Amino acid sequence: MTEQEIQKAIVDYLKGNGFFVWRNQTQGVTVGGKRRVKNPNAGSPDLMAIKEGAFYCIEVKKPGGKVGTHQIDWLSKARTYGAKCLIARSVKDVVEFLEGKPPVDDESTPLFPNGAKDGEIH
Repeated sequence: MTEQEIQKAIVDYLKGNGFFVWRNQTQGVTVGGKRRVKNPNAGSPDLMAIKEGAFYCIEVKKPGGKVGTHQIDWLSKARTYGAKCLIARSVKDVVEFLEGKPPVDDESTPLFPNGAKDGEIH
């Protein structure tokens, strides 16, 4: 699956389970069809969601995809404000995160960087 297909599957799952969810514009925007303006929030996650007062930040990566330091930093900062954050490679990762199950990943980048044991980024 491509990263976009994984994102769509996650969005569909979250919407189907009562989340208010949106895709974050992370690539910057084209102005006047000519000029690309960089995202001023570099590292912000692909998806954001809200349910029952909880705010979720989800960085989506395809299998083998690398997570940038700026992405880990952004998620870590969001977590200090109370956001629930994760890096997901599939809908299964999101389901397990929401169920409180510990992450399992055989990829080179951990699902939850910095040695987090509770399924969240420290």
